[in-house]
Amino acid sequence: MNPRERVLSAISRKRLDRIPCDYWGTQEVTDRLKKYFGVEEDLGLWKKLGIDKIIHLTPPPLWVPVSHHYIGPSLSDNEDVWGVKFKPRSYADGAGIYQEICYNPLADRETIEEIETNYTFPKVDWFDFSTIEEECRKYPEYAIECGYAAPFFIYNNIRGLEKSLMAPG
Repeated sequence: MNPRERVLSAISRKRLDRIPCDYWGTQEVTDRLKKYFGVEEDLGLWKKLGIDKIIHLTPPPLWVPVSHHYIGPSLSDNEDVWGVKFKPRSYADGAGIYQEICYNPLADRETIEEIETNYTFPKVDWFDFSTIEEECRKYPEYAIECGYAAPFFIYNNIRGLEKSLMAPG
C-alpha cells in the first residue's frame, strides 16, 4: 500500500498492511533528520522514515481583517487567520524553538453579542484557492486534507483551553 491507500483504508476501516504513521516535528528536529538521512525535502524524509504523512494544504490568504485593520497576503508568524497569536519558546536549552499560543481572541468575550460585535470569523473569500489543484498533483501517493476540521481544537485556540473546558454546556 502507498501512504494514500493506507490512510484512506484506515479511515474506511478496511484491512491495512500496517498502521499509518504521521510526523510532526519542530524545524530544528526535521532539519537534523534530513541532514542525517541525506535528503533535501520533507518528502524525502517521509520516504526514508516510512511516514504516511497526510499532506495539509491550505490556500494562502488574500487578506484578513485583524484588529479592525487589514493585513496583506501573508500573515505574520505570530498570528493565524483566527486571530490567535503565538510567541516563540525555546526548548532543550535553546536547541530549538516552537510557537506557543499567547493570545486567544475570545478569551475575554462572555456573550454571543460581544463575539458578534468584536470578532470576525474567517470567511472563504479571504483565501486564494487557485493553486490548490496544482498543489494536490504534487502528492499523488499521499492523502491530502484541505482545511482542518477540528472544531474543538479551533475553539480551544480562540477561546483558551481553560475557558473552553470550563464553558457551561
